[in-house]
Amino acid sequence: MRWIITLPLALILVIFAINNRHIIELSLWPFYYTIQWPLYVFLYISLIVGFLLGAFLIWVSGIQVKMRYHWLKKNKNTNEIKIKDAINNKTSEATRTLLD
Repeated sequence: MRWIITLPLALILVIFAINNRHIIELSLWPFYYTIQWPLYVFLYISLIVGFLLGAFLIWVSGIQVKMRYHWLKKNKNTNEIKIKDAINNKTSEATRTLLD
Protein backbone atom coordinates (compact mmCIF):
# COMPACT_ATOMS: atom_id res chain seq x y z
CA MET A 1 0.00 0.00 0.00
CA ARG A 2 2.90 2.36 0.76
CA TRP A 3 4.23 1.78 -2.75
CA ILE A 4 1.22 3.60 -4.18
CA ILE A 5 2.54 6.84 -2.70
CA THR A 6 6.29 6.12 -2.53
CA LEU A 7 6.88 4.99 -6.11
CA PRO A 8 5.27 7.99 -7.88
CA LEU A 9 6.95 10.39 -5.44
CA ALA A 10 10.36 8.80 -6.06
CA LEU A 11 9.76 8.92 -9.80
CA ILE A 12 8.87 12.62 -9.62
CA LEU A 13 12.03 13.34 -7.60
CA VAL A 14 14.24 11.46 -10.09
CA ILE A 15 12.70 13.27 -13.07
CA PHE A 16 13.13 16.58 -11.25
CA ALA A 17 16.81 15.81 -10.60
CA ILE A 18 17.40 14.86 -14.24
CA ASN A 19 15.81 18.09 -15.49
CA ASN A 20 17.76 20.33 -13.08
CA ARG A 21 21.36 19.22 -13.62
CA HIS A 22 22.70 22.71 -14.30
CA ILE A 23 25.71 23.59 -12.19
CA ILE A 24 25.05 26.45 -9.78
CA GLU A 25 27.76 28.32 -7.94
CA LEU A 26 26.96 29.38 -4.40
CA SER A 27 29.37 31.83 -2.82
CA LEU A 28 29.14 32.51 0.87
CA TRP A 29 29.73 36.24 1.17
CA PRO A 30 31.82 36.80 4.28
CA PHE A 31 33.95 33.80 3.36
CA TYR A 32 35.94 33.31 0.19
CA TYR A 33 34.49 29.90 -0.46
CA THR A 34 32.27 28.83 -3.32
CA ILE A 35 30.27 25.65 -3.79
CA GLN A 36 29.50 24.31 -7.24
CA TRP A 37 26.74 21.74 -7.23
CA PRO A 38 23.83 20.86 -9.49
CA LEU A 39 20.65 22.84 -8.92
CA TYR A 40 18.69 19.84 -7.68
CA VAL A 41 21.15 19.34 -4.79
CA PHE A 42 20.48 22.83 -3.47
CA LEU A 43 16.74 22.33 -3.87
CA TYR A 44 16.77 18.97 -2.09
CA ILE A 45 18.88 20.39 0.73
CA SER A 46 16.44 23.27 1.18
CA LEU A 47 13.50 20.83 1.22
CA ILE A 48 15.19 18.64 3.82
CA VAL A 49 16.13 21.61 6.01
CA GLY A 50 12.56 22.94 5.78
CA PHE A 51 11.13 19.54 6.68
CA LEU A 52 13.46 19.15 9.67
CA LEU A 53 12.74 22.68 10.88
CA GLY A 54 8.99 22.08 10.64
CA ALA A 55 9.30 18.74 12.45
CA PHE A 56 11.33 20.41 15.21
CA LEU A 57 8.75 23.17 15.65
CA ILE A 58 5.92 20.65 15.84
CA TRP A 59 7.91 18.63 18.37
CA VAL A 60 8.48 21.73 20.52
CA SER A 61 4.78 22.61 20.48
CA GLY A 62 3.98 18.99 21.33
CA ILE A 63 6.14 19.23 24.44
CA GLN A 64 3.94 22.06 25.73
CA VAL A 65 0.81 20.00 25.09
CA LYS A 66 2.29 16.97 26.87
CA MET A 67 3.33 19.06 29.87
CA ARG A 68 -0.18 20.54 30.09
CA TYR A 69 -1.70 17.04 29.82
CA HIS A 70 0.43 15.68 32.67
CA TRP A 71 -0.31 18.73 34.82
CA LEU A 72 -4.06 18.33 34.25
CA LYS A 73 -3.85 14.60 34.93
CA LYS A 74 -2.04 15.22 38.22
CA ASN A 75 -4.55 17.90 39.26
CA LYS A 76 -7.44 15.64 38.26
CA ASN A 77 -6.26 13.00 40.70
CA THR A 78 -5.83 15.49 43.54
CA ASN A 79 -9.19 17.09 42.80
CA GLU A 80 -10.91 13.70 42.80
CA ILE A 81 -9.47 13.01 46.24
CA LYS A 82 -10.66 16.41 47.49
CA ILE A 83 -14.16 15.80 46.11
CA LYS A 84 -14.37 12.37 47.75
CA ASP A 85 -13.23 13.86 51.06
CA ALA A 86 -15.80 16.63 50.75
CA ILE A 87 -18.57 14.13 49.99
CA ASN A 88 -17.54 11.96 52.96
CA ASN A 89 -17.44 14.99 55.25
CA LYS A 90 -20.88 16.15 54.10
CA THR A 91 -22.44 12.74 54.65
CA SER A 92 -20.90 12.46 58.09
CA GLU A 93 -22.12 15.98 58.94
CA ALA A 94 -25.59 15.17 57.61
CA THR A 95 -25.83 12.00 59.70
CA ARG A 96 -24.68 13.93 62.78
CA THR A 97 -27.40 16.53 62.32
CA LEU A 98 -30.04 13.83 61.82
CA LEU A 99 -28.96 11.99 64.94
CA ASP A 100 -29.01 15.14 67.09
